[in-house]
Amino acid sequence: MLESRKIVLRQSALFLVGELLGVAVMFGVYALLQKLNAPVVLGGALGCIIAVLNFFFMALYASIAADKAINQDVAGGQRVMRISQLVRYVLMFGALIVIGVSKKCDLIATVIPLLLFRPIVSVIAFFGKSGESG
Repeated sequence: MLESRKIVLRQSALFLVGELLGVAVMFGVYALLQKLNAPVVLGGALGCIIAVLNFFFMALYASIAADKAINQDVAGGQRVMRISQLVRYVLMFGALIVIGVSKKCDLIATVIPLLLFRPIVSVIAFFGKSGESG
């Protein structure tokens, strides 16, 4: 069980690095367009934080669900994942509404880090698999 928590932290750290790289590229594009300003930076930072927290809790609850499945409680593991997904999505949606209503952030710069979720996870999975075979 402790090993699975280490994996969650390691994967979350890799995801954070991917998000930081993606947000840095996004800031570079905004700078090239001469649109980089405080609301863009704040939006990008908040989007990055939301995405990383979403990944961390997804990985944590996937680990908990896997532990349940190992202990022959597959239905309990599936329930944990469904509830986790619902709660994470509701919280992300709520955070985006609050951020949008505040008008202190560039909403596009806030959403872009969230859109990087799948590509980053795919890259982590790709390199994780190649690293395991060696």
